Amino acid sequence: MGGKIAYKEVKNRYNLLPHLRVDMRRTCFLIVLFAVGVTLGYGGDHTIGAAAQVEYDGNIKEIRLEAFQFGFSPDPVVVKKGDVVKLEITSRDVPHGVYIKEYNINVPVKKGESVKVKFLADKEGEFDIRCSVFCGSGHSRMRGRLVVSK
Repeated sequence: MGGKIAYKEVKNRYNLLPHLRVDMRRTCFLIVLFAVGVTLGYGGDHTIGAAAQVEYDGNIKEIRLEAFQFGFSPDPVVVKKGDVVKLEITSRDVPHGVYIKEYNINVPVKKGESVKVKFLADKEGEFDIRCSVFCGSGHSRMRGRLVVSK
């Protein structure tokens, strides 16, 4: 008889699941929505920071940036402070990512695809361009430079 009571207690505890099912459905929906957003956002045009908010009449610098095992071309990428930079990023060999911390840029790119990123070069200095997608044994050494001068 004690086993039946324990069973009923466990059963009653799990009877709360119908209330949790709503939350689980909502959570699953949000996960699927996020996955679809990531998939659709994998390629395309990404506008970052101030360039997303302002129509700019100054210099527009269009640069084709190619990622490869284990570097970037051109290296360095040289622009002037105040330029609107349009990067067209491609991968020569395997999936890569382009990560520029100071400009809040982190985009993946697959081999054979092109990803466009637009941002305002409003910070002067030299900044690391790093690969944010594991691409092989030299991944940790894969770096390029973004130089923003006066």
